[in-house]
Amino acid sequence: MKTSRGRSIARLSRLLVPLQSTVIGTYGHDPYGYTPQGTMIPCLYDIPQLAKLKDGEQRWMLETKVIRDRNRVADTLSDSIAIIDDLCSLLKTAA
Repeated sequence: MKTSRGRSIARLSRLLVPLQSTVIGTYGHDPYGYTPQGTMIPCLYDIPQLAKLKDGEQRWMLETKVIRDRNRVADTLSDSIAIIDDLCSLLKTAA
């Protein structure tokens, strides 16, 4: 049976690896060699484009995508922090 640390690391990996390595997420498919995959958080790659777009449908669509992706990043980080906090509490009580 895995230790609490091992389970926590596995849970963190399941959350953070897709965030760091894909644009589409856990259940999507990024094309091979897709440029954003080389960035720190690929789903936020298009943010600089917002400054270049004038008001209109294209900007609205990109803005909606970026907000959803930002929320995905924020939720993933919040969930990761909760896992780390739980593990720290568990380790303090065990010591």
